[in-house]
Amino acid sequence: MSIVVSWWAFPRVTQWCDQRLTRQRIHPRDPFETSTTVQPSSSGDNDVEEIFELLAIKIRSGMNARRALEELADAEVIPTRLSKAVKQEPLLPLQHILTQFCEVASTESDSLVATLLLQAYREQSLEPSALDMAAQFIRDSSTRTHRIHAATAHARLTLRILIVLPMLALVASIMFSSAVRRSITQPGPLLLVLIGVILDASAWMWMHNIALSVAKSARPTELHQLFTSVSISVTAGDSLIAALERSATTNSLGFIISQALVNGSSLSEALAHLDDVHGSLGSTAKRLLLDTHQSGTSVKDVIQQVLNDAEAESTRQCDIAVQQLSTKLVLPTVFCVLPAFLLLALMPVAIASFGALPAPALS
Repeated sequence: MSIVVSWWAFPRVTQWCDQRLTRQRIHPRDPFETSTTVQPSSSGDNDVEEIFELLAIKIRSGMNARRALEELADAEVIPTRLSKAVKQEPLLPLQHILTQFCEVASTESDSLVATLLLQAYREQSLEPSALDMAAQFIRDSSTRTHRIHAATAHARLTLRILIVLPMLALVASIMFSSAVRRSITQPGPLLLVLIGVILDASAWMWMHNIALSVAKSARPTELHQLFTSVSISVTAGDSLIAALERSATTNSLGFIISQALVNGSSLSEALAHLDDVHGSLGSTAKRLLLDTHQSGTSVKDVIQQVLNDAEAESTRQCDIAVQQLSTKLVLPTVFCVLPAFLLLALMPVAIASFGALPAPALS
């Protein structure tokens, strides 16, 4: 009977696992997340990228920025808060709308849209070349995220099976064995089962945190975000100083540099934080920016060089996180998953088997 059941179940289970693995590669998401609800005010990376690409196309065709945003609002492409502001405040300047949206943005994607749109805004319009650069930045971040999910899909699926299997084995043994049901009502076996459940839940939470840390490595670094913002501003027509001053909403690093410049510090003093936090890459970026500013040459090529270095650093951190995943998963596997499997899958059956033996056999 067991051979027939195995012959019937094995190909179906294998097919189901392959389908789940393929779906995860095509539509990656947090592997330990159970809810599939999407908040109406948030946008995925692909939606954000589409916003900037459509705006660039419409503005290049001769449409003004306000009208382009209104059309995207009608098509429900842009975030809900921005869509309502564009429709309900027809007389309010576009810059004020974008600034207010940046202040009230409640999700990371909404904040990203607001920040990049503000960087691309100049003289009552949005610069198409700056919008293209923003779309490219989001596209690169999305590519890193997809690569991480594709590279770690097998490991994550295997460990999920190992976590669920002990609980399924315990439930099956309770359902089909009266001896197991009698044995786990005793204090000793019941305590061991509770310990196994705690270990299994701990393994789930531990691996969940590891998955989150690996997913965060796909995000661009602070330095990458800052120089993407500066590059968009420079492409839109700002000088280096003006671009750095406008980077206050980008992240904490941009806020520190912007506040230092607004308070009257020199460029060298404002960029000193790059040396303290971002090591050799920050020092190189600071030196190149200072040399360019002092010589009065075009800053666009230098910003692009620094941006390429920051992109390479983000990609390197992403690759390191993928390579370290298997090593990080060893600890929860050894200290939580395997003990939980012994306590939940094997221990109740073993205790019940020994309890069912007659006294002479035990002696």
